[in-house]
Formats: sequence, structure tokens, C-alpha cells
Amino acid sequence: TEIYTLSLHDALPICSSHLLTTGVNLPVRYRTTDQQVRFVGEVLERLQALPAVISAAAGLENPPFGGNRTQFDVPGIAHVQRWKGTFVPCSAGYFQTLGIHLIAGRTQTAADESGKRRVAVINQTMARKYFQGVDPLGQPLLITALKTAPEPVADPRFEVIGVVADVKNQGLTGEVLPEAFIPWTIAGFGQQQIFVRTTADPAALNRALTTQILRLDRSVIPQQTMTMDDMLELSQYARTRF
Repeated sequence: TEIYTLSLHDALPICSSHLLTTGVNLPVRYRTTDQQVRFVGEVLERLQALPAVISAAAGLENPPFGGNRTQFDVPGIAHVQRWKGTFVPCSAGYFQTLGIHLIAGRTQTAADESGKRRVAVINQTMARKYFQGVDPLGQPLLITALKTAPEPVADPRFEVIGVVADVKNQGLTGEVLPEAFIPWTIAGFGQQQIFVRTTADPAALNRALTTQILRLDRSVIPQQTMTMDDMLELSQYARTRF
């Protein structure tokens, strides 16, 4: 369908204004996915209760760097070459917090997370390249890298429930890869990127964010806490501008 046929030049940047980001690498005692989700989930609840915070979410990596690399397969659709891309375990508020637009279907919910439902939201590039004119909603999608995740998923078959606008995932100048977003309760990787959208200057929440994390566990030190605009400046724009 036409809604899935935008070119890579139409890939949208995330809405970086009023967005704060930080990384957390969890110690080995948070070895299971449930333990990781429980800790970071409590952090998100505390952050969402702060003044001027609109929403908070977690995901595997900062845009525009995508997620974990994987091969994909769509049962019933033949192909010769290997289908490659990235997948991002993320919390239910991820799309709202980062400003990623929903094109069709729906995004994951808290009920999907708590039930560990194997549902996936895909980007437009995947819908166009891998579903070959078939409406992806309701179709199965295999994410093969999950077979070797820290907690392996023996049958990594997911149901596609939504399509979102393309977001750059190989830097700002790279071609957009097919990408799938899944509930973070299914596979943990010991690290999370936390995002906080605010109505005020996000830099003003830097100390509060750090405080909330340290109150829960003083051994979990936030990494590279900064506004998304500053992160993009340092990682993407500064070298080119120089």
C-alpha cells in the first residue's frame, strides 16, 4: 500500500527537542530480563512523577544508531538474499517519548509487556522491502538473533501489530535499515538507554535523573547524561561541521 512506500530520503529524525537521554549498564546481579525490567521500570515510574516530565521510556540504543543486528524472515514470502536489519527491545512509551509517528496499526502496550506477548512494530522500510506488497499487519516475523540472546528465545516468531515512520538507524547519512521494535520484557541485554521528554529545558533534569537512579542502586552509574540535541551535536554534527 502507498503508506509504506516513502523513500529513504523521507526518513524522519526523532523529535529531539526537550528530550533528555542517559545510558545504564546494569551489574551482573541483574542477569535476567525480569530483573532488568523491574529496575529500569521503577526508574521510569520515578522519572514520570517529576515536574515538567511528559513521558519516560527505555530502549536498547540511542537513535540514530539503531539496535541489535539480526536476520529476519517472513514465513510464506520467498527470498534469495538474507534479509538483514536491526531490532530494538523497548518499553511501551518509547514511540511517544521519542516522537516516532505511527503509520498503521498500533504500538505495544503495557499489557503486551506484562504478558510478554510476541508482537512487533516495524518501520516503513521493512514493510516495503520484506512484505512485498502484502499488508504486514497480522503477519508473522522471525527475528533470528533472539535465538542467541542472553535469555534465548527458542521460537522468535512475532506478530506484526504496527508500522511506524522510518527513523535514521545508521547515523544521519546512512541508508535506513529494516527495523523491528519488540517488548523489552522478552529479551534483556544488560543495558538500557533511558529517554525523558519534558516541557522545560531537559538539561535542568540532569541531576534529578541521576538522583533517582542512584537512590535505587548506587552501583548503577548513569552514562553520558545529556540532551538529545547535545548528543546529536557531539556524535553526528561536530566532526562534519569542523
